[in-house]
Amino acid sequence: MPLSRYSVEVNGIAESFAEIIQNHYEDAAYRLANEKGQKLLAMTSEEYDKALKFLSQTPSEHDKALNKLSDDDAAILLMRARYLGLIAAQAIGLADDFQFIPGKGYRQAAAYAVNETCEHA
Repeated sequence: MPLSRYSVEVNGIAESFAEIIQNHYEDAAYRLANEKGQKLLAMTSEEYDKALKFLSQTPSEHDKALNKLSDDDAAILLMRARYLGLIAAQAIGLADDFQFIPGKGYRQAAAYAVNETCEHA
């Protein structure tokens, strides 16, 4: 599978977490987001590992994990896993965009990278 498909699929996983939040944990997610804001995404190493593990699990494993948590904890886990998923999708997309850099000199690679990632004025 080309990297571009991975990016699309990982983005789809992240979006599925948004749907779960919206359908089952919306009240908790809004309340927590209003109370904690960006602090929700500032994770300890343990919280990061939990969110990353959740991101890599299957939908049935997601269901099992969420059923063991309070609404607040489930909403936090979903928001964090979604955040990591969106970062992963973007990183995979960048890797796909920059697969043609090998073999270029570093000056040409820099110019290519800037041209591919920056909007032209």
